[in-house]
Amino acid sequence: MGEVIGGTTLIDPQLIFNKARVEEGQTVAELGCGHVGHYVFSLARMIGKNGMLYAVDIQKKILDNISARARVEQLSHIETVWSDLEIYGAARVPAESLHHAFLINTLFQTTQHITVLREAYRLLRHGGHLTVVEWLPSGVPFGPSIERRVRPDALENQANQAGFKTFARFSAGQYHYVLIFEK
Repeated sequence: MGEVIGGTTLIDPQLIFNKARVEEGQTVAELGCGHVGHYVFSLARMIGKNGMLYAVDIQKKILDNISARARVEQLSHIETVWSDLEIYGAARVPAESLHHAFLINTLFQTTQHITVLREAYRLLRHGGHLTVVEWLPSGVPFGPSIERRVRPDALENQANQAGFKTFARFSAGQYHYVLIFEK
């Protein structure tokens, strides 16, 4: 099965950001922002110039592309951060500074779920939310293999181990689910 990340064609970012209660002026991060930062720019517009958005990824080329686009679009409140989310404490984002953190189609790419969840927990302020969007654990002709998909029940258990409580669950279309956790 080939791995195709569908970006905003498979997932409606506005639905997710609205249900996550993202507001103007907040500090947010997309952890593992991916190939072209599909969600980074929607988030940046939603939080406005008085907000702060950290685009975090391990691939420097991705971050260079996001920085260049942010300059072109005059979105000076986007800061790119190179980090390995599989290393606790590595992300150079101030601890307990985020209103929201997003992991969108990220966890299926690692086996270190607890470490990534703990890193998100470290970055969120008390009452902050982590929104996780992942592929449904069912077969479709694209996306990650079934073995690599993260089951929602397993994710909830791992998030609880990392210190989160479940805040909301909903569908993000026919291929993805969303879990929102609160610190």
